[in-house]
Amino acid sequence: MNLEHITWAYFLRVLIVLIVLNVIINGIQRAVVNSLKRKLAKQKTNRFFRKLKLIYLPLSLVILILIFVLIDYKINGIILLASIVFFFPSLKNYFSGLVLQFNPLLTKGAYLITKTLEGEIQSLNYFGINLKSGNTEQYLPYSNLHSNSFKVDYKIHGVTKKIMYLQNPEQKEILIDSLFSNPLVDFSTPPIYVPKDNGSLQIEFSLEEGAQLEQIIDYLHQKEINVTSNTC
Repeated sequence: MNLEHITWAYFLRVLIVLIVLNVIINGIQRAVVNSLKRKLAKQKTNRFFRKLKLIYLPLSLVILILIFVLIDYKINGIILLASIVFFFPSLKNYFSGLVLQFNPLLTKGAYLITKTLEGEIQSLNYFGINLKSGNTEQYLPYSNLHSNSFKVDYKIHGVTKKIMYLQNPEQKEILIDSLFSNPLVDFSTPPIYVPKDNGSLQIEFSLEEGAQLEQIIDYLHQKEINVTSNTC
């Protein structure tokens, strides 16, 4: 295998290309979001680009690391191994976070409960989660969360989680638009959609405190959207 073309100059060119691609992705995201009028569409678009960038960043790092090692696999390989050992806790947090950040329940504003900590999620960072409990803020590394059980409670901050069933899944987009326009529905946590064996679609979503599921079902029936509180 001819590796003569893999030099520091080549590394620099690849780095510049990856940075430019990242700038382009961010520019496309801003342009698309600004062109959308519906808030729900903007939220969906931001979530899509956020997941795209969660994949793009580690992929870019892997490419750069591979080129770095190929420039001089003896010396740079030893440097890489030493770096992995030295930065292992941070790397463990980072890659645990990549997995956990694809969990739709872990969003800003959700109330997270673990064996040792609990609080409202303030932000999801590269290496951990900032939680707010009362007047104090706490930091939870992703590796701690990944290795222990946790749950998300939606009833603590004026929000309750409800489940209903859409009998005609083709009405999904109409249902989402209708839910978003209803002030009783809380969209700080994205709804979860689960196809059922009988052909219906289970929707798990959040309601503001005091709101009843029956109110939402009646509201959707007025729009001729066939939903029920059970699978039948």
